[in-house]
Amino acid sequence: MEDDYNQARARFTDSKGRVRFQWSSRSIREMATEVGRHQEYELPYGVACSIHHGNFEGLARLFTSHAGEVTPDPPPSLAWVKDALLAAHTNPWFALATLDEACGLGFSEQLEAAQKDHARVWQA
Repeated sequence: MEDDYNQARARFTDSKGRVRFQWSSRSIREMATEVGRHQEYELPYGVACSIHHGNFEGLARLFTSHAGEVTPDPPPSLAWVKDALLAAHTNPWFALATLDEACGLGFSEQLEAAQKDHARVWQA
C-alpha cells in the first residue's frame, strides 16, 4: 500500500513539496466555473464558503447596518431566511436543468418556462 501511495504522491504534491489534501489543485469555485456551473456554486455554497474561511464577504454577513450603525447579527438570524428560501427554490431548478442537459431528456421548454416564473417570483 505504501508503494502505491508513493507512486501516486507526485501527482498530489505542490510546488513547495507539500501533499495537498484534495484530488484537484483547483478550488471548487474554479471547477464549477470550468463546467459552466458557477451559479450553482454561488448559491448558497459561495457565501457558506466565505463564512467558513472568514474572508470579508463571510464576515460582513454576520453584521447588519441600520441608519449608518453597524451591529453584529450572528446566527441564528432571520436575515438568512430570504437567502435560504431562494436557494431552496433555485437549486432544484439547477439540478433539473443539469439532468436534462446531461441526459438529453428534452425538457428544455418546460425548464425555460419554469426559469421565467422563478425570475418573476423573485423579482418581487
